[in-house]
This record gives sequence, C-alpha cells and structure tokens, in this order.
Amino acid sequence: MARQQEVWRTLVAEMRDLQFFVRDTDELSPEQLDWLQAYFLDHVLPVLTPLAIDPAHPFPFVPNLGMALALQLARLSDGNRMNALLLIPQQLDRFIRLPAGDTSEAGEAEDLVQLFESALKRRRRGSVIRLKLDSEMPDSLKKLVQKELQVDARGMVVVDGLVGLAQTAELYAHSAPKDKFEPFAARFPERIREHGGDCFSAIGQKDILVHHPYESFDVVVQFLRQAALDPDVVAIKQTLYRTTEDSPIVKALIEAAEAGKSVTALVELKARFDEAANIRLARDM
Repeated sequence: MARQQEVWRTLVAEMRDLQFFVRDTDELSPEQLDWLQAYFLDHVLPVLTPLAIDPAHPFPFVPNLGMALALQLARLSDGNRMNALLLIPQQLDRFIRLPAGDTSEAGEAEDLVQLFESALKRRRRGSVIRLKLDSEMPDSLKKLVQKELQVDARGMVVVDGLVGLAQTAELYAHSAPKDKFEPFAARFPERIREHGGDCFSAIGQKDILVHHPYESFDVVVQFLRQAALDPDVVAIKQTLYRTTEDSPIVKALIEAAEAGKSVTALVELKARFDEAANIRLARDM
C-alpha cells in the first residue's frame, strides 16, 4: 500500500509536466468552486443518504469494493455527538473533469447542455416571479403566503374572479361538436403528388415554397425521409427549434446518420419551456 501511494504521487507530478492536473481544493479558482458546487447539488446530493449509527440504527451494509465516509457529527445546539455513515454510490464518478477557464460562459456545446440541464432542475425550486391571489383572501393570509414564498409586492396579482384562467382550455373537450371550429385540412403540394411523391423530382422541376399551417408539415417529413434513403445524398444540415415528443424529423435524421450520411443538426436549447424536450432530442441524436 505504501508503494502504491509512492507511485501515485510520482504519477501526479509527472502528469503535471504534461499539463494534466489532479487538483487539490486550494488550487481551484472561485469560478471552478462555484461550478463544482452546482455539480454537487445537481448530480451528487440527490443520491446521497446519510445513515445514523446508534443502538436504534445498526451499522449498515457496505458492499464489496464500496466506499463510505464515516462521520462524527456534533449538534450545534448542545454539542452532543453522533456517528453516521455516508455510503458513496458506485455510479458516481470519482474524478470530475473541470471546465477550463472562466465557467461563467459555456463555450462548448456539451457544457451548454449541462448548464441547461442544471438550470432546469433548479427552476422547479426557483424564485417566485408571480403570485396570483383571490381577492376574497383575508389580508393576514395574503401576507403569510407572500412572506413564505418570498414574493416581492410587485409580483403579487390580486384576481377579482377566477384564478387560473389558463385551465379553462379544458372546457373545450366537453363542448358540443357544433360549437367548435371545423377541423382544418392542410393541403399537400400537388406537384409532389404529380411526381408520385418524389420530392426531389418535383423540386427539380421548379422550386417549392411550403406555407404552414395551410400546407401540411408531412411534406417536410417526407422530404427528409427521402433524403435519408437516397444514396446520392451525402449530407443533411437541419435547424430544429420546437419539436413534438416523438418527432418524425428527429427519427429521419437519426436514420440518415445510421445510413452513413453526414448529419448536422442545430438545436436551440433556449426555447422557453421546451428546453427539456430539446435537450432530450439532442441526446437522442
């Protein structure tokens, strides 16, 4: 064991000569410490479970090759001590690669994805920006809710009527068919039909402008699927903004990539309240 530690210290020194550093805490910049704190809160803390060790809680099972922190804790109120064990889940990485340079701006695409994934998790417990209250609520109760949710007075809206008008859309499902707009049937470009569904042949005759929603989006999906299967197509470049949960566009792009074509898809992560869906499709691709 002593020899192993000696070899490890030698390796750490030699790796530094190769600009490969295993950092100690005191070697980290404030930006790296902030990044690590966010990483811990998002990826490590949720899977940790401290276990008390006392007559009522027997010593827990430690798996083979497992790691754990044995802790002696002191209660701040009276100084009483207690023992605890913190098992380190084996799925957690032992070494975390720190982003280089200033972490306030994620320069690489993967850093940006991780940034948005972390932000989405924090959004569930983010600051309240607007609070709607029924006008009939007693003032004392309004103040209590405002205080507990830490809402600025400018973020409070007193509603004289129905709170939560967005949910009135649910009434549509219960409406009689005669009271609803007639379903709109989008047209499919006739020239593509004339060419037997061959988008390339129809475009080769003359450019086609597709105007949604008056013309069906199916023509775009058909165009991409044809490109994915066409042996003469070597590359596809696509920009994706908002997609459905089970997007046929994404499936077509994946099929094209699996067929050996060069596929480049630009996915906009900062799509208000569609960030999670866009991250998921980016991961799929």
